[in-house]
Amino acid sequence: MAKAYVLGSLTVKHRSFTTHYAAKVDATLPPFEGKFLVRGGTIHYEEGKRSNVNVVLEFPSVEQMNNWFNSEAYQKIVPERRSTSEGEFIMIEGV
Repeated sequence: MAKAYVLGSLTVKHRSFTTHYAAKVDATLPPFEGKFLVRGGTIHYEEGKRSNVNVVLEFPSVEQMNNWFNSEAYQKIVPERRSTSEGEFIMIEGV
C-alpha cells in the first residue's frame, strides 16, 4: 500500500493563521497516523510562486489521508485556514 502526502504551499494573509489553524492541526493527525515531514524551515526558491509556509504531511494510505481531511475535527478548522491564508493544498498518492 502506497503512502499518501499532503503538500501545502501557503501565503499567510493574517497573523491569526498561527493561533487559529496551525496550532490546532496537530491534534487532528494522530487518529489517522498522519505526521509532519516538513513544517516551516528555510525555503530556497528556484522556480514558481513564492509562499511563506510550506508543509508536507505523510499518511500511511490514501484512505487515511482522505479520512483525515474529511474528519469532523479537521473540517472544523478548514475555514480558519481558508480565511487566513491562500495558496496550494494538494493531496497526492505516493509510489
